Amino acid sequence: MTGWRLGYAAAPQPFIQAMNRVHQYNVSCASAFGQAGAWRPSRSAGLRHRHGRGVQAAAGYADSAINGIPRLSCLNPGAPSTPG
Repeated sequence: MTGWRLGYAAAPQPFIQAMNRVHQYNVSCASAFGQAGAWRPSRSAGLRHRHGRGVQAAAGYADSAINGIPRLSCLNPGAPSTPG
């Protein structure tokens, strides 16, 4: 589900801290099975190289598109690194 979520809770400090920890893990951390699924194919150097070229192309397209909008600019930090 995408979009902004707003909520409110009133509870003793230890409960709020625990709720905050659970919330952070749910919205900020990749799940263990997701990490494992992403790690395995990333061991292929050829896949990393092809992916890196795709990322570079997408970044170049985004830079050009943003810089083509009047009164809006985007700085290009350089080519993303592709681990060997």
